[in-house]
Amino acid sequence: MANDLDLYSSGGLEPYSHHDQPLVPTAGDWGAEHDLLTDHAPMPALQPDAAQAQHLGQLGAVFMGDFSQLGHDQRHIRLAIDWFMQAVNNPPRQERKRHNYNLFEHEGDPVFHAFANFAHDHGFPARFIQNACWWVSEFMRRIDGSAAPTSPGHGRSPSLSSAKAYEASLSDAEFNQLHDINVHAAARTESTLRQRWGQSYDRNIAATNEFLAGLPEREREALDRYTTGGVHFMNSVEGIELLFNQAIGGNNLPRGGSLQTEIQAIENLMRTNRRAYNNDERLQARYRTLLDLRVGN
Repeated sequence: MANDLDLYSSGGLEPYSHHDQPLVPTAGDWGAEHDLLTDHAPMPALQPDAAQAQHLGQLGAVFMGDFSQLGHDQRHIRLAIDWFMQAVNNPPRQERKRHNYNLFEHEGDPVFHAFANFAHDHGFPARFIQNACWWVSEFMRRIDGSAAPTSPGHGRSPSLSSAKAYEASLSDAEFNQLHDINVHAAARTESTLRQRWGQSYDRNIAATNEFLAGLPEREREALDRYTTGGVHFMNSVEGIELLFNQAIGGNNLPRGGSLQTEIQAIENLMRTNRRAYNNDERLQARYRTLLDLRVGN
């Protein structure tokens, strides 16, 4: 369940989610504009590239093996495989949102929303959708890196992080309880940080996301863990503040005369190369922190 800050799976507010979501993502509605969509609006074809097409035949077996190991209902596994295989060549039509699942990094994907509607109609538990979100993202990452998927017994399937391994061991009821704990933890964390950071909240989160995106995969996986009480590290105030301080180099903030010297250097960059400044969320966050330090001196 762990889920751009991306690690936690289970993040308006949704607990932290993996890949391209905010640190404490907001549980956005499908959107008012999407309510106007009819069930007759066709989605664009998936059009898999050559590498993806080459491996489509293996997907069903890999998915079946992985989800059987995770203890999911065999009927749900077969239904999901059939749905995705059909969607490749016959993309579903755009649909209104009927489900209440967290789709994490797939939240903006209309095809995944169509699958979630299908899952909702067939009684899929939230844990199945969470695992499916991770599995599809991992598969696409391997395809993008020209790494072929492997079936159980013929190499190693994508490995689960420690958090996801823990989640996979839970019953559906336990998973739902863990999800609820983190929904509330994420809400408390956002409220606390918005009060603490004020108008800088959204930009500080963006700077932290930028920093996290640049971390090696092993370091990101180390952050994918649960703390006391079942709260995911990335849904805690301490976790987000720790990464934010690392993002801005909080361990080497200047003092005294050096403080004004660095402020002037950044302001000179703003005048001479505004684009570079505007494209660097971490530098902007450090600049705001330096200004706060100057006011406090």
